[in-house]
Amino acid sequence: MIRHLLVIGAQRCGTTYLHTMLDSHEQITMARPANPEPKVFCSDEATGRGAEWYRETYFAHAGDELLLGEKSTSYLEDPNAPARAKGMLGEIHVLAILRDPVKRAISNWRFSTDNGLETRSLETALKENLAGPREWDPSRTSVSPFAYVERGRYVDYLDPWMSTFRPVGRTPAAKEPSTRIRKKRAEPFLTRRTTWSCCQPEKRIRWPRK
Repeated sequence: MIRHLLVIGAQRCGTTYLHTMLDSHEQITMARPANPEPKVFCSDEATGRGAEWYRETYFAHAGDELLLGEKSTSYLEDPNAPARAKGMLGEIHVLAILRDPVKRAISNWRFSTDNGLETRSLETALKENLAGPREWDPSRTSVSPFAYVERGRYVDYLDPWMSTFRPVGRTPAAKEPSTRIRKKRAEPFLTRRTTWSCCQPEKRIRWPRK
């Protein structure tokens, strides 16, 4: 049985680092190419191509790994993505990695500024965002680059996912006694039928490389 893992976000919360850790595990392989993110389940058309197309397109490199993973941070903000994913793949592992909303908002602003999407100061951008959402160009980004405040309201985005896939665990990484995670820590992903995990990364976590 092929097992799948989706890292659904949130943006600017360490998902790229998490992707690297997961892909370095000998029993996990992540979708390729990783950039741009696949975002398959943000589209009815792409989802309609089916599981065989999904695996052939993004996991042709896979060997005998036990888990096929994908990271697409836009999934968290798409309320239809959970149903699309379940319709194609059935029961899967879902992982959301979260961060202090204020730190996340500042990081989001820096990213948008560095990529030429934002020209306002941080103070102005946040004040205007509190007043309401700003128009953005969907041809440049899949989700708004200006959703600094609302993107940190995690509970609103998590509800569709938690309604579709039964939560089984939350891991506050900042409270771990050690910042080193060994291979055995991946066992829940590889043995449970459905895993739902939320992590709050405040410390760097090292993972044994292949």
